[in-house]
Amino acid sequence: MNKFANFFERHRMGLALAIIAMSAICAVGVAQLEFEDQPRGIFRTDDHSFRQLEEVFGQFGTDELNCMVLVESEELFAVSELTALQSLTADLKDVVGVKEILSIADSRLLILKPLPHPLLPNFALLPVEIAQRQAEIARQEALAHPLVAGRLLTADARKTLMIVRLSGGELTIDNLQPVVGAIREVLDEANQTGTLRARMTGLPSIRVDVFTVIQRDYRLLLWLGAAMAFSMALLIFRQLSAALIVFLASMMGV
Repeated sequence: MNKFANFFERHRMGLALAIIAMSAICAVGVAQLEFEDQPRGIFRTDDHSFRQLEEVFGQFGTDELNCMVLVESEELFAVSELTALQSLTADLKDVVGVKEILSIADSRLLILKPLPHPLLPNFALLPVEIAQRQAEIARQEALAHPLVAGRLLTADARKTLMIVRLSGGELTIDNLQPVVGAIREVLDEANQTGTLRARMTGLPSIRVDVFTVIQRDYRLLLWLGAAMAFSMALLIFRQLSAALIVFLASMMGV
């Protein structure tokens, strides 16, 4: 034991310089560390199967950019509710970063008989009586439509799904956060001003939530660990300098 103590005593300056050099190297290394926040990037390989998967994603798209919005109402096909749904769809389309929206309010969703027409007309432009009649017709046509019933609309016609697709390719968390935040603001406003109830899920929303929780918990645990280390070091060593050394090491995540 005395050999080690004597060695440290004789080479204090050299050991201090070595520690400073290693700390500098570690600081440079930590600054270059990156966290892969794109799920596809974590599993990316050069084999044929992954290239085929990326080719399919390139041709048909991927669900990594789809936000799923569930809209509920006791009377979804009431004129006022359909008008609110169309207004919500328009507001979501105006969000920067939203590419397209698939919903029962989509003008591309056509009914072919007797003549091609969108499932939902613009109810804001129709007289009251005509709007009420068209709302009931739209309900019947939606429940009979093979791409709507059981997919975008529940059997009781009280819940409908909106698929909000974001623009861009493999988006990072920094790209997703403002878009997801803006979509949530639109949904919160719709929930507060009307009788529609809208909730969102999907990979973009989940990724943002997970990373937000990770960042929050990391900071909390870092400060908690540092406080506990400082308290224990102060209790054991009874010297402020020794306690500060332990505290700073904890703050650096060591």
